[in-house]
Amino acid sequence: MKKTLAILVALFTFFLYTEIACAAPSSSAQAFAVMEASTGRLLYAGNADAELPMASTTKIMTTLVALENGDLDQMITVPKNCVGVEGSSLYVKEGEEYSLRDLLYGLMLRSGNDAAETIAVGLTGSVDGFVELMNQKAAELGCTGTHFVNPHGLTAEGHYTTARDLAKITSAAMQNETFREITGAKSWKMTTGTNPRVINNKNKMLWEYEGANGGKTGYTSAAGRCLVSTAERDGMQLVCVVLNCSPMFEDSKALLDEAFANYHWTKVLASGETMAIAPVENGRGESSVPAVTQGEVWFPLLDGEKARLRLNYDVAEARAPVKTGDSLGTITLTLDEDLSATVPMASAADVEKEQFGDYVRKVMGGWKMFQSSP
Repeated sequence: MKKTLAILVALFTFFLYTEIACAAPSSSAQAFAVMEASTGRLLYAGNADAELPMASTTKIMTTLVALENGDLDQMITVPKNCVGVEGSSLYVKEGEEYSLRDLLYGLMLRSGNDAAETIAVGLTGSVDGFVELMNQKAAELGCTGTHFVNPHGLTAEGHYTTARDLAKITSAAMQNETFREITGAKSWKMTTGTNPRVINNKNKMLWEYEGANGGKTGYTSAAGRCLVSTAERDGMQLVCVVLNCSPMFEDSKALLDEAFANYHWTKVLASGETMAIAPVENGRGESSVPAVTQGEVWFPLLDGEKARLRLNYDVAEARAPVKTGDSLGTITLTLDEDLSATVPMASAADVEKEQFGDYVRKVMGGWKMFQSSP
């Protein structure tokens, strides 16, 4: 039995493998992907690794990077070169001061390209410096088919992603509570700048689809109509990406409907469950202790998949004294090569260390038994 301290520190470790667990429904999109956000399981996909322009869905990464590198209440002054950026606009003016918070709502709800560049320059001093952070984040998330050239998604050589990668990026963003608040807002009252106003979200999925809680629209002539949709039902958070899809809302609804109908958010491991018995060396009256799970695991599963789950135990050897909660190894649940989760196990009880007197009494007891034997 092995001791793997690096694993013991982690509460949960999820790994994504790219096999598709269920035949994909049809879509008119050039590429699409439906992913469960917390596990990263790819539920459906079509042409998901094709490198394509993604228009303003770029701004999901822009927002995530800004949230990780800025303060929502910091004030940013609009520089001259960020005014009048082509395409959709927040209509910022040179010298205006906006909070990063207002700029991010303007970026995600109104899709302001000028807001994107203002954020980039305000946080890193240049558009190029901010884009470098975007590419670093993409690499960190394992996005091998993505490269950013700008923070807004206007057509540019070398600016592309894949449906799979964009689903990964959005899944990561949805783990950020502030991102969820911004992307899920139907409207926002801007209070900074010289023209305080109410802005409305362009993503009509928020009004038309049950459980919809975010996403981003996008369009350029090169990218076509693009949409990232997020929706949650019964605790299962899905991300749907369609690239170059004229009926983007209709196709997204159909894909999400298919996923919600076939996959179920399933608790496959409960917290506090005894899953192994760990041996204890030098324990006072005890040679073992129950090892219980230190977290629960949920998977998006098709009917019948739960029976195919496999358990792998890595039980650590314990040496008394052992305290309740001491690390005792890990348990890993896998489904083929599609899903994997590792959870630490801990001692469910105290075990005192055997004292010298205990050892003497044990020896004397053995000697008496020896003497009384015929």
